[in-house]
Amino acid sequence: LNAILQILIYKFSIYENDQSFGDQLQNLKYRNEWKSKSRHNSYLPQFAPTKTQKLLHAFLSIGIPYIFMRLSRFSLERNWGEMNDDTWQKKLYKIIHYLEKIYKILNLINFAIFLYNGK
Repeated sequence: LNAILQILIYKFSIYENDQSFGDQLQNLKYRNEWKSKSRHNSYLPQFAPTKTQKLLHAFLSIGIPYIFMRLSRFSLERNWGEMNDDTWQKKLYKIIHYLEKIYKILNLINFAIFLYNGK
């Protein structure tokens, strides 16, 4: 249900308007930097992201977190963390939780950089 809601929000915001609802409040739009030669051009319709770029962005921002969350939940329900160390389930469980820790650390670093310079 959560993934369906995220997909609907994505479709009616970024996919159709090239901007999220928060971006609309700030008058920001996504653009295709490969088509735009100058960094200072304002948004023009010919610089809109392609459908492929939008779908790839949706997969990276919705699909990957959803798959990771489902795999993590599945491993917890099946008690993979309590299995022997030589099983593939325990190894995958360790990898999942290691990646989760790395993600949280990178997210914290990104937030600290944002607070420092506002970008």
